[in-house]
Amino acid sequence: MQSLEQRFQFLGSGREFVTRKHDGDKLISFERGGLVWVLNFHPSQSFVDYRIAVERAGRYKIALDTDAKEFDGHSRVDGRSEYVAMEIPWDGRDYSIMVYIPCRTGLVLYWDQAS
Repeated sequence: MQSLEQRFQFLGSGREFVTRKHDGDKLISFERGGLVWVLNFHPSQSFVDYRIAVERAGRYKIALDTDAKEFDGHSRVDGRSEYVAMEIPWDGRDYSIMVYIPCRTGLVLYWDQAS
C-alpha cells in the first residue's frame, strides 16, 4: 500500500466515488485518486466477468492484486491483464469494464494514459 501511495498519491486526493456496494455479493468498488478499487469480501464466491463502473474510456491495468504471490496469495489473476472500458453505462458512470475477482481478494486498477 505504501508503494501504491508513492506511485499514485491517492491518499491526498479529495476525489472519491463509490460505484457499487453489493451486500449479497459481498463486493464493493470505488474510485479514489484516479484508481479503481474492487474488493471481494466473499469467503467462497469468485466472480468471472463482474461489471465495474469506470469514469473514462480506455485501458485499465492492475496496480495492486492482493492475491499475488508476493503477498502469499494464490495468484489467480494474471498481473498482465488489461481491462478495456466499454461504453456501457453502469452504476452512475458512462463506461464499464469486466473483471475476474476471486474471493477474498482486492484489485486496484489504474487508467493507462498510453491507451
